[in-house]
Amino acid sequence: YLTKLVQVVGLFVLLHTVPVLYEKYEDQVDTFAEKAMHEMKKQYAVFDAKVLSKIPRGPLKNKKL
Repeated sequence: YLTKLVQVVGLFVLLHTVPVLYEKYEDQVDTFAEKAMHEMKKQYAVFDAKVLSKIPRGPLKNKKL
């Protein structure tokens, strides 16, 4: 089990390391993120077509203000 202090120190190190690494490898990270985003959009389109579009939706009820 991790104590809160270990978690806080780990978070502190992470928050100070990630921006430095991003600046150093910005082009590679951006390229990878762009590819990942494109793949996620494709997967979501498939999920939407196979699952979400089949969920029945009832009529919307008007909410009183």
